[in-house]
Amino acid sequence: MSIIVAYIIGAVLAFIATVLACVLIMPKKRLEEFKENKFLVWIHNIINFKSLLIEKILKVLYVFFTAACIFTGFFMLFSKMGYRTSAAPMGLLLMILGPVVVRLLFEAGMLFVINTKNVVEINNKMGDATEDDPNIL
Repeated sequence: MSIIVAYIIGAVLAFIATVLACVLIMPKKRLEEFKENKFLVWIHNIINFKSLLIEKILKVLYVFFTAACIFTGFFMLFSKMGYRTSAAPMGLLLMILGPVVVRLLFEAGMLFVINTKNVVEINNKMGDATEDDPNIL
């Protein structure tokens, strides 16, 4: 099969899946029908951005990179760089500072996610108050 044919078939199937999702899963009225099927409720919430996947992905990546720093640093303790040069100091540094740097970077990323969740929560609590009061921007 040619790569162009694969692209065309993939695009056509993606278009069909999008139409089906927009008609069968995305409308709010369909959520009542999905109450018994937790998977469909989860899909509905994901498609309508009621839950953020990036939060879960960031948490998993944080654990992965922290473990990678610790394990890589540990094995660097017993390895050599070049001829007779030990990698132990770099391994120790990676084991100590690596998880700290990873934590700081992922906390910075999580700030955006937490801020978004808080804004959505505030918006949901306010409801239609912004439409009733013209003084609220």
